[in-house]
Amino acid sequence: MALAYRDRGDHCEGLYRQPVATTGLRIIGFQANRIQSTNANGIGIHVEAPGLKRLTIESLRRRQYYRLDKNLPEKDYYYAFDLVNHPAIKLEPDEIAARVCLERCETMEPVLAPVSFSIPGGSRRDQPFITLQATEDLTMMRVEIRASNGAVLLSKDVLQDRNWPAWRPAVIPLADFFAQAPQLTLRVTARGRGLGQVDAVAATLLSSAR
Repeated sequence: MALAYRDRGDHCEGLYRQPVATTGLRIIGFQANRIQSTNANGIGIHVEAPGLKRLTIESLRRRQYYRLDKNLPEKDYYYAFDLVNHPAIKLEPDEIAARVCLERCETMEPVLAPVSFSIPGGSRRDQPFITLQATEDLTMMRVEIRASNGAVLLSKDVLQDRNWPAWRPAVIPLADFFAQAPQLTLRVTARGRGLGQVDAVAATLLSSAR
């Protein structure tokens, strides 16, 4: 099976090369829940948002550049594990991150909606979270979350006196913040340990369809 990232009919998927600049800080996932198992042929995905959406799924494994991209006009999609289960990739459930972009996807502040994975044989309790990743060790990671009216819900250096290792996913639970507002603005500023470079990412996060 060819594993290189390429067009696979209704989506693009595979392994690719990634040039790295600054800290490499990224919002790599925005999910309502987690994948429970990859010991199957695939899993259902649901995004409670109308219209055309851009689905992106990536590997969280250190230096493994796996990615799936799909334009998603409907709310449901079956994510086949043909490549995920290949011995050269073999992703575990906690090594998969997914996000959906609704608007401004090529800008510095895209509008994102949470991805829900189906849980066969069980009920799902959504606990939305954002996943960040950087390719350089971090000495500072300030997270600011605001409600749509501008109210600051969180403004904190979540590392304090710690370092955060490169590639380790940083997960920020969002349920408590969405309980206060259905739309959030997230901004994360980070400083790398090596050259002291400062990087920032931002996004508008929706709890569900508008």
